[in-house]
Amino acid sequence: MSDPLDLVQSWKVKSEHDLKACRQLLNVDDPLVEIIAFHAQQAVEKALKGSLISRKCFNFPKTHDLGRLLDLAEEFESELSNLDAIIELTPYAVEIRYPESLDWSNDIDANAYVVLAEQSCKKIWSYMAVV
Repeated sequence: MSDPLDLVQSWKVKSEHDLKACRQLLNVDDPLVEIIAFHAQQAVEKALKGSLISRKCFNFPKTHDLGRLLDLAEEFESELSNLDAIIELTPYAVEIRYPESLDWSNDIDANAYVVLAEQSCKKIWSYMAVV
């Protein structure tokens, strides 16, 4: 997939899929909050990476660190600077997947994280240079 527009669209679709997974997982009995938090983080990460690609920034680091990705995206769109709350999602990319993190589940407000991810992705997508 060499067409940047197709690549940007693919990142956006992947981000949307993570948001859809969040919504579906919230609507079950006894939701798995750590899995919801993981997908919320992934949605925002993919939106940021798509945004960077939309600005012809292809050499971003292979990272799950939303703060780092946000800093890069802000270089192209200063209006994203008010999304600092997404940084709270960063630990849910990797750390939450390991058994040592089981005690985190009590600290996760899955509904709030899904709302944060949805609002943040919507804002990021609105500033994409192409789509």
